Amino acid sequence: MTAVGVGIHPSFQTAIEKMVQYNSVFEPNPKNVALYRSLYHRVYQEIYKSLKSLYREIREITGYPEGYGD
Repeated sequence: MTAVGVGIHPSFQTAIEKMVQYNSVFEPNPKNVALYRSLYHRVYQEIYKSLKSLYREIREITGYPEGYGD
């Protein structure tokens, strides 16, 4: 946005074309879907529940907007 706002590039599309490079493309490995799904449901969701009150504390301390830690 800044490059467009200060006139370095005339449009967002031009800025993207000039400033973004893709060297590699990573595709999900279908063999790992079950593993990641299990990790998400059995571990990461539980981690979030355990840390939810701390996320609220962080939001209060830092002033992050609603939605962080909810």
